[in-house]
Amino acid sequence: DPATSDDAGARDFMRILDRMKDEGYEVREWSIEDVRRVAPVKGELPKVYTLLKTVKNATLRVTAFFGETDLTNDAASFHYFWKHALENDSMILYTGHSGIGKNLHLGLIEKAEGFKIELPVDRYQLILFGGCVSYSYYPRMYFARKSTAEDALGTRQLDILSNGAESY
Repeated sequence: DPATSDDAGARDFMRILDRMKDEGYEVREWSIEDVRRVAPVKGELPKVYTLLKTVKNATLRVTAFFGETDLTNDAASFHYFWKHALENDSMILYTGHSGIGKNLHLGLIEKAEGFKIELPVDRYQLILFGGCVSYSYYPRMYFARKSTAEDALGTRQLDILSNGAESY
């Protein structure tokens, strides 16, 4: 629970939620049933929130996930949420450990969970990787998932922002 955890990431997570409330977002915590609809797994469940704000001509929806992401631990819930975000969302922001190239490795996640992650090749997405040295681990594999015969590099429908050093 980010509200009671002593993890530095938890404090930052709660500050972000508070800031978004101050900016006019309505915050709703997901029920256990809501979480299990996306992540039908056993074990510890993450805290998930939906933040909504209506602006001119649009409703902004943010899904905020706080839970285990380390591939070597019980991160199955995260894997299901990561898959859901990659397949459905336009902008994805990850701030957490890179796991030395393992935590967001598509092939390792697919192997661990027994599913396939299909990034939409016909829709633009923006991904921000905010983990330690993420630029050296992830961009190529994610661009490869967006590649088509017309876009061999996979860069027309995907932009990636990444950091070159540890992030806080």
